[in-house]
Amino acid sequence: MTTIVGVRGTQLILPNEYRSAAVWRDRALLGELVFDHFDAAELPPLLRAFWLVFGEQHPTARLIPGQ
Repeated sequence: MTTIVGVRGTQLILPNEYRSAAVWRDRALLGELVFDHFDAAELPPLLRAFWLVFGEQHPTARLIPGQ
């Protein structure tokens, strides 16, 4: 499982000085990653889950440049 820890109270700084809601829990499970070879095509589900921890939908721009 991909997990981020120690995030309670943190916020994302977004464009135009907008801040996301503060994370209310200390540990966030982002999901399971199973792979033999890791490439950029496998990142979008993980990045979407990361944004949701902060109560935000993923950005409308590409999550990974060049994808």
